[in-house]
Amino acid sequence: MKFVHEPHPGGVLYVVATPLGNLDDLSPRARAVLGCVDLIAAEDTRVARHLLAALGLPQVPTVSSFEGNEARRAEEIVRRLGEGAAVALLTDAGTPCISDPGDRTVAAARAAGARIIPVPGPSAVAAALSISGFPASRFHFEGFLPAKGGERNKRLAEISTLAVTVVLYESPHRIRETLHDLAQACGATRECVLCRELTKKFETIQRGSLGDLDANSSESEIRGEFTLVLEPAAAQAITPVFPALEKEISRLRGLDLPVKTVAAILAPYAGLSKSEVYEIILKFEKSEE
Repeated sequence: MKFVHEPHPGGVLYVVATPLGNLDDLSPRARAVLGCVDLIAAEDTRVARHLLAALGLPQVPTVSSFEGNEARRAEEIVRRLGEGAAVALLTDAGTPCISDPGDRTVAAARAAGARIIPVPGPSAVAAALSISGFPASRFHFEGFLPAKGGERNKRLAEISTLAVTVVLYESPHRIRETLHDLAQACGATRECVLCRELTKKFETIQRGSLGDLDANSSESEIRGEFTLVLEPAAAQAITPVFPALEKEISRLRGLDLPVKTVAAILAPYAGLSKSEVYEIILKFEKSEE
């Protein structure tokens, strides 16, 4: 069966999905493509070479293309494509461009007139959604939340009100903080499916409320990459409140500053509008009475 397309004058860029962990998930088509391209552009060349070796494929010339060098590397890839080369674009695991490098390379290749061919396969988003039991006809993919600050608070506030299923990624060293912040922003009773190490030997899938998952996360060592799936928000979503914001509210109100002034000061910090912060202040102070 023929899986690889005919040469193209502007070159061919294959966007290849690779296993999340289980090598058996690599499609025969992906294997065929990786075995015959002229160049592989990989997020990590060591991971790519390990994959090729495990599959018994020839060591195709491989260059790195990660977040820090993708803009520059895309120029080199476009030059090779212009010479009629076939190039495979890989990330360490899953589908390129989905919270992984690749979009700049694809955009540059398209602008240069190359043929772009998807080679679909593993995706943590699709895998987690498929076993969540939450509605998936419409969903919001958030990817990784900002690490901290106003932008993080703003995104959490947006997620808290979304009436569709939400999918997020998180790393092991921030999962505790993220579960806690989600429980604060979305409410402790909101259901979540927490997937760790999908398709790998130590795959675990937990389902429970954000409050329970948050509490349990503080009691055990956490390793592996995470995909979280949140149930849609109820029609009457709660107003998100964040511990750091509450602390600043208390501090500034302790200086006898008016509510409007405090809202104006904190709005940029929280990543919210002044009116939104104003409402949070009123509700927070009412809960403290």
